[in-house]
Amino acid sequence: MRPRIGTSANVPTCSQTPEGPVVSGLIDVENAMAGDPVADLAKTHSYSIRGNRVKLDALFEGYGEVPVEWERRFRLFELVQSFELWDFFCGAGMRDKLDPLADELRAIIAAD
Repeated sequence: MRPRIGTSANVPTCSQTPEGPVVSGLIDVENAMAGDPVADLAKTHSYSIRGNRVKLDALFEGYGEVPVEWERRFRLFELVQSFELWDFFCGAGMRDKLDPLADELRAIIAAD
């Protein structure tokens, strides 16, 4: 049986040595998303900033130019992330977390 490194689809990075190729690292693409760069900003906001305007302003200052319609796009990604979190809580048997998350989902949907 082969050892498991994780449950996501990791991508090995390899280096060539005189003895042959060796794995020099792993790229974890579990949460990678192609497309809208706001997805990563929204995840940062959702998990660590949580509506703190000072922190949000600092995030955008470090990021650079604020994307067009970022607030609307943030809400869309917050909705997606909340459903992913719902799925995680259900799978982990953490049903006590579902009612507060349902309230957050209602608030995100009502904000539009």
